[in-house]
Amino acid sequence: MLLWIMVFLGTLLFVVGLYFIVKNYKDGKYIKKYGVISYIGLGIAVLGTILLMEPVFTKLPPNLSG
Repeated sequence: MLLWIMVFLGTLLFVVGLYFIVKNYKDGKYIKKYGVISYIGLGIAVLGTILLMEPVFTKLPPNLSG
């Protein structure tokens, strides 16, 4: 459950950061801050997705080569 929340919040941060970058692009204000927010959100979402997929990788057979 916590991993799903992590993915959701990371995606939300990423989308909000990108929205404000696009919205304030013409004015050129706070672009760096919104970029950092979007990168942090993307990192959180990717980390949560990798941790959610961990059971899939642990159930793979140990040797897949013939």
